Amino acid sequence: MHISGLPLTVDEAVRQLESIQDKNAKKDYIHTLPQPMQVEVIAAIKAAKEAEKSNASRAQLDSELDALL
Repeated sequence: MHISGLPLTVDEAVRQLESIQDKNAKKDYIHTLPQPMQVEVIAAIKAAKEAEKSNASRAQLDSELDALL
């Protein structure tokens, strides 16, 4: 971590964010990050959500295929 207590990397920021349970606290945490880091963290969150959707879609398709085959 930086001397300021802010995360050094985007991965560290995302891990810290994942450890926070409350949605408003997560927003507050993101607001404490430097603006360029905010952009990168938000992009990482979006990428993770898209990967979740893709995995869920594949699981649903696999389930349908199992029923059909």
